[in-house]
Amino acid sequence: GQRYATTKEVQREELAILDYARDGKGKYRKLGGVKEPILDESLSAEQRAAALTIHNSRDAVIGLIGRAGTGKTRTTQATAKVIEGGKKVFAFAPSAKASRGVLRVEGFKDADTVEKLLTDAELQHNIHGQVLWIDEAGLLSTPDLKRVFDLAKRQDARIVLSGDSAQHSSVKRGDALRILRRYDAMQCAE
Repeated sequence: GQRYATTKEVQREELAILDYARDGKGKYRKLGGVKEPILDESLSAEQRAAALTIHNSRDAVIGLIGRAGTGKTRTTQATAKVIEGGKKVFAFAPSAKASRGVLRVEGFKDADTVEKLLTDAELQHNIHGQVLWIDEAGLLSTPDLKRVFDLAKRQDARIVLSGDSAQHSSVKRGDALRILRRYDAMQCAE
């Protein structure tokens, strides 16, 4: 049957994701490593700035926010390449269509669903010390993002939350990405 969450429970989850993002600020080395990144020449100044913000991030969690049609695909590809100088990028999305369709087409050939990440022990082992790229992050519920954060903490993995500023709120309770942005808990490349 339907399980209704108490307000207290929702608040606890929201606080947990805010705390994780805030506590993780400045804790790490630069996401893209120490070398100067070589960026795709065709990027616009705005796309370039977003890629560099993520490259230089020393935080546990960073956001990449773009409106539809702002070249997010190209920015995503360029930024992932920059990170891959130092770490491996594992890409996920809430829906199978986005993960196995869109992301795989965009060059993340092993992209999968967030649910798979949260349930597959071997995959969880493989992400140790690497980077989790979560696309369509605006569709993630707060409980799911908390599970992703808990996993990242256990596996010492870092997170890029990529989303659309205009994207509809997630279906399940709590719009995790919006909460993180509203309380300024993570840096965002826009």
